[in-house]
Amino acid sequence: MISGPLAVGAIAFAVSLLMVPLTNKLAFRFGAVVHPRADRWSRQVVPILGGLAVAIAVGAVAWMAIDEGTTLYAWLAGLVGLTAIGLMDDLWDVHPRYRLIAEALLGAGFLVVVFDDFPFLPRLGIALAGAIAIPMMTNATNLVDNSDGLASSLSAETALTIALTAVVAGMRGNEVALGLVVTGACLGFLVHNRPPARVFMGDAGSLGLGFALAGAGVLLIHDAEIHPSAQATAAALAIPLAAFVQFGDVAMVSVTRMRRGCSPFRGGTDHTSHRLVRAGLHPWEMLGVVALASAVCGGLAVLLTWLAPAPLVEIAIVAAAGVVVLGFETVVALRVPFETAAVLSDDCAPVAIPAVAAESASGSR
Repeated sequence: MISGPLAVGAIAFAVSLLMVPLTNKLAFRFGAVVHPRADRWSRQVVPILGGLAVAIAVGAVAWMAIDEGTTLYAWLAGLVGLTAIGLMDDLWDVHPRYRLIAEALLGAGFLVVVFDDFPFLPRLGIALAGAIAIPMMTNATNLVDNSDGLASSLSAETALTIALTAVVAGMRGNEVALGLVVTGACLGFLVHNRPPARVFMGDAGSLGLGFALAGAGVLLIHDAEIHPSAQATAAALAIPLAAFVQFGDVAMVSVTRMRRGCSPFRGGTDHTSHRLVRAGLHPWEMLGVVALASAVCGGLAVLLTWLAPAPLVEIAIVAAAGVVVLGFETVVALRVPFETAAVLSDDCAPVAIPAVAAESASGSR
């Protein structure tokens, strides 16, 4: 057993950092690389199995650091299951429908295991909530993996927010350790994934990471339910703030793509990050702006947990923050359109791709 929350984060950082060169060799051996193409910004061949390093670091360190019986096993099963599905998608392409089904089943099963102290009928409702919430977080993480360093940065901030809100609320569950494990693993990967990226996370990383984050959030909510207090309730209500930036990007991309007759699951350079670079920001500046927005949302979550306002007041504040995020995304969508070069895909109307110089967006997808 590894003792100490900071220790597990540091070990996860080291494991992820050291595993990336090994997963890169695996990617080149099996041809799991990204070649330059119209709907990606990368202008070099980049391996895409770096997320395996993150998943290995998260799973292995959590296994050694946490002793939680069936809950830990269910969390690890979801992590391994979605990492495996993501790996198959990286290597052979899995239809989004089957990915969603797997995410929903694993999400429902995980919540049923976590909330095993509930009666049968309420657990059915909880299973339905898991079948919706887990895929939401998983796909938010997957879709935000579109620019160098973005998914790893935002995921690290989300995980750290979960850990900090739990600490401030005085919780003693495994959400603190899991949050710091994910934070450390993401930061270790970020060393290799920062602009210009030398490795991409791939679906193996983003799907597994999305489940890991969602699972840690679920454990926080469960801890608040079995050890109720004003601050624990505040932490549970504030936890959506941890991923508001990811959700905002997904909402903007989904709405604009569906208006063009595109599938939201198709790749493209029409995300918030791409539009900000199109507006003139350097990739590092874009990463700083988006990470700062995520840090503000996370900081607000921690502040609300500490202050523990009345639940209705907190819900209003969280909703107001959501309106601000969606307002920003609306401005980005309307004022910074992606433009001109059209690309046809098999399930989409002509898609405009921004004409960004390769030097200013090297490696971004």
